[in-house]
Amino acid sequence: MTPTRPTLHVADETDAASVHSTGPADLPNVLTIDEAAALLRISRNSAYALARRWLATDGADGLPVVKLGRSLRVPSPALLRMLEHAGIPRL
Repeated sequence: MTPTRPTLHVADETDAASVHSTGPADLPNVLTIDEAAALLRISRNSAYALARRWLATDGADGLPVVKLGRSLRVPSPALLRMLEHAGIPRL
C-alpha cells in the first residue's frame, strides 16, 4: 500500500468562498515546490528557477526554500513573509 500524500486545495476564481476560508493556518509548515507553484499560480519550472535563484543568492532573491537532502521544500511562514513584503495580503 502506497502512503498517501496530503493534498493542497488551491481555489480558482470560480471558488471565491474557498479563497476566503483558506488561510495561513490551513497551510502545512512546509510545501513542495509543486504546491508552492500552485499557490503562487506559476509554472513548476518557474518555481524551480526561483528556488535556484534563492539558493544562489543566499536568500536575497527568489522563492524561499530549504534543502533537505536532495529535496527542496518551501517553508510556508517564509513564503507568507515574502508575499507580505511584496505587498500581497495574506492568503
